[in-house]
Amino acid sequence: MSKKFQNTTADYLEWDSNILLISKLFQDQNYKFSLLIALGSFFGIRISDLLNLKWSDILNSDILNIIEKKTKKQRSIKINEHLKKHIQSCYKEIKPQSTNDYIFTSQKGSVYSVQRINVVFKEIKVNYNLKIKNFSTHSMRKTFGRQVYNNAGSNAELALVKLSELFNHSDIRTTKKYLVIFWLLFAGGVLSIALFFYLIAVGVIGYLPPVDELQNPKNKYASEIYSSDMQVLGRYFFSTENRVNTPYNEISPNLVKALVATEDVRYYSHSGIDGWALGRAVVLTGILQNKSSGGGSTITQQLAKLLWSPRAESLIERVSQKPIEWVIAVQLEQLYTKEEIIEMYLNKFDFLNNAVGIKSAATVYFSKSPSALSIEEAATLVGMCKNPSLFNPVRHNERTRQRRNVVLDQMRKADFISRAQFDSLSALPLTLHYSKVDHKLGLAAYFREYLRLVMTAKEPPSGRSRAPFSGSAPPTVPAG
Repeated sequence: MSKKFQNTTADYLEWDSNILLISKLFQDQNYKFSLLIALGSFFGIRISDLLNLKWSDILNSDILNIIEKKTKKQRSIKINEHLKKHIQSCYKEIKPQSTNDYIFTSQKGSVYSVQRINVVFKEIKVNYNLKIKNFSTHSMRKTFGRQVYNNAGSNAELALVKLSELFNHSDIRTTKKYLVIFWLLFAGGVLSIALFFYLIAVGVIGYLPPVDELQNPKNKYASEIYSSDMQVLGRYFFSTENRVNTPYNEISPNLVKALVATEDVRYYSHSGIDGWALGRAVVLTGILQNKSSGGGSTITQQLAKLLWSPRAESLIERVSQKPIEWVIAVQLEQLYTKEEIIEMYLNKFDFLNNAVGIKSAATVYFSKSPSALSIEEAATLVGMCKNPSLFNPVRHNERTRQRRNVVLDQMRKADFISRAQFDSLSALPLTLHYSKVDHKLGLAAYFREYLRLVMTAKEPPSGRSRAPFSGSAPPTVPAG
């Protein structure tokens, strides 16, 4: 028994191993725990009911009659000949003062607590080398259930009916009726989910981008100004959209490995949705509130979110966006290669500080091109993908360094780097070559400003000169 809302786990023993354990405990003069495990695995009753047993309940008797403490139901359990002999043998060795004594008591005469029994069970697991992960009081009941399942020919439905008979839960007809209801509800649930996703796919629920928009996502890129000898003079960009497209072959492999290892380790084996990661996120993160267990979104789903999901104002709104992103992710996987999806994701992501897209991020934080990023620099930028504001290397250097090391450890786990590389790289400080970006940086600033005025000049009214400046010669442009 455990505290309310506390998660417990237990494994069953194979029946032969269970019988052998009972025998060994008796041989080692651990009579009470030999009898406890025998009664628990033969009767299948809860630990609270076992601890409530007196010698008079089972001694020289063919039937155990009890009222379950939890369900308040009466049960009559047949005691077979083997168990009778074991009860007699333990009674002779334990020598209780009276048959009205509780069976499972300490030397002081008090009934064992469940916590005390679980402590002893852990010791038994180690001392007797039990080949199961968790051995607790619930293991006896699970061992009983497994034996019923085996005796039913591994037929789950037949085993369930048999258990219902044994535990007096309901008659067979009622049990079968519940089984039919269960399978109908299960089938209905599956069909409802399938219909829900179909309605998303055809655009009835939520916004699904048309195929031409999926094939040509809208991205705002900065305009680069080149001189006659093909030197970049500077960029024009609106607001924070300092983004320059970088093809996949100009992105460092270190970036790709860091991204896959951290955000989507099964990226190359799924088609947009990672069922394993999604199940883990629902159970560990959603239900058990284990925030360190990781999310369930794939890189493709994250790209769908970046391209088409508006900022959610509440948790409910964000949850409602998820199924739509799943459908979009599957469609993106059908339209693009894995390399193209990574390219679009890294070019779309906003790394803050006017570093939108991987080319700007590499330039702003490390004064490098994306192809020249080292392993630790790539890990730093990928670490920012979790939360660029929280892991902003300019404002939070140490926090970002720790996040970088998490990415490096994920790369180690994925066998992208060795243990020696991880140890050496994680010991390095986070060193930036930060260069703030604005419109004034670059060559020929005055010329670029003049060019901007010309390019953004409004079209004059009909019948008037279309020259950007009329009535006089253009002003002299100072050298930049």
